Amino acid sequence: MSPPQPFPAGFRRRFSGVALAAVLVTVALLLPLATAWSAAGEVSIAWPSLGASLAVAAAAAVLAVVVGGVLAAALALTDLPARGLWATALVLPFVCPPMVWALGQVYCYGPGGLLERWLGGTWRGMLAWTDAGHYLATTLVLAQIHVPLALLILGRGMGRLHHAGLEAARLFLTPLRLAAWIAGAVRPEAAAALLLILALALGNLAVPHLLQCRLYPIEIYVRMANYLDAPGAVGAALPLVVLTLAAAGCIGLVERRSAAAASGSPSPPPVPIRLGRKAWAVGAMLALYLALSSLLPLAAMLFECRSPGHFWEAVRAAAAETENSLAIGLGASLVALAAGLAVGAWASTRASAAVHVVASLPLGVPALVLALGYLRFYNRTWPLDLTPFAHSAGLVVLALGVRGWPFATRLVAAGHQRIAPGWHEAAELAGLRRGQRWRWITGPLVADHAMAGALVAFILAVGDVEISQMLCVPGSGTLALRLFSYLHFGPAHVAASLAVLHLAIAAAPVMIYFVITNRCLQVV
Repeated sequence: MSPPQPFPAGFRRRFSGVALAAVLVTVALLLPLATAWSAAGEVSIAWPSLGASLAVAAAAAVLAVVVGGVLAAALALTDLPARGLWATALVLPFVCPPMVWALGQVYCYGPGGLLERWLGGTWRGMLAWTDAGHYLATTLVLAQIHVPLALLILGRGMGRLHHAGLEAARLFLTPLRLAAWIAGAVRPEAAAALLLILALALGNLAVPHLLQCRLYPIEIYVRMANYLDAPGAVGAALPLVVLTLAAAGCIGLVERRSAAAASGSPSPPPVPIRLGRKAWAVGAMLALYLALSSLLPLAAMLFECRSPGHFWEAVRAAAAETENSLAIGLGASLVALAAGLAVGAWASTRASAAVHVVASLPLGVPALVLALGYLRFYNRTWPLDLTPFAHSAGLVVLALGVRGWPFATRLVAAGHQRIAPGWHEAAELAGLRRGQRWRWITGPLVADHAMAGALVAFILAVGDVEISQMLCVPGSGTLALRLFSYLHFGPAHVAASLAVLHLAIAAAPVMIYFVITNRCLQVV
């Protein structure tokens, strides 16, 4: 596949302003992180926890890529009915807040959970791996959460296999050799998914905290929350940030190899593999996976709510936090969308490796480290007094917007890559002004991706607990913080009710998006 054609010279000149805006946005949003280590404490590394975190994250990434690849093949390469609905249901683990998802798994598979009540105490030995503190339980939950990312990334790779001779491979290869050929053809996407999941799993705090698994993010959190040692926490976070940024930077290098295949005019989809009567078997396997990973944990959470009366009582008591979560999520989505539009438009027109790496690096910033950086940067009085902003809700909105910004950037860049360079050349020749180009060419093709980016940022914001806990001012607590408190000090039925409410708030935009567009939300 030949590289994409360069954009017209006039278009590049006009895009210099967008490039400047993208650079300024990137510097402004990442400056607090860069300056956080200027006064960091001694770098004290808990090597056992760091090694355990790396092993758990790597195992979760491999498992997620394998499962996601199988699901992507079933949805992208076959004529399975209702593929959009299946994909939307399979995206639920990433859409659900990590703390809520882990809580549902505990209610279902943990000690005294729904499965143990059904099977009886004699089966407890077989379910011992689900007990608190086990690395295997944490690995499986992290893999479940990130399977949708592998599903979507590998699904896009499989959608271009007709360029590589999929139809010929189907005719001449045995099923096992065909599977091996497909796996080899989507190696760049598999590597990108593996690196992305590794970076996100390494920085995840909510899952190991709820499952009481002593991984490295908990070491950082304990230094800050229990010992109030902010410099020490920043110093301890350095090795984690190095690992996550290295993984995120490699994503840009890997994805640059497949940028040519994803650029230019959309190509026709491959002819799907006809399943015939096997569609029932494939559908049954997908339904079994959904039941074990999603439906049973959801049923367990509903069972823990006790009754509709208890549920509505907990919902009414959390009305203020729910309103705060919605308002903060909306503000964060607008921040992420504005930054994503600037940086995504710039990154989509540059083929250099450095631009791809810079656009991917923010994916590797853990939410906990982001909160530490913003907390230290804005609580200062020199050279400017930034404490009024630090003591307002604006800081948590900005930080949560930065958390969703790289996802919005990727989606906006994908929208821009749908625009063929020839369309801009035609616009140049027709003398269309910038506003007319946006209205008739860029806007319609980018609008869907921009809306998806805003929704992803909103979902990440309402489900966040790390940034909210460190940056929310008194009186502006979120639903995630209320649930976090009740997990430690409240009745179990109230925590379950809040978890169900939290899941409904995060999942509702995804279902609305599917109903409006008849497509699965592309979260990455």
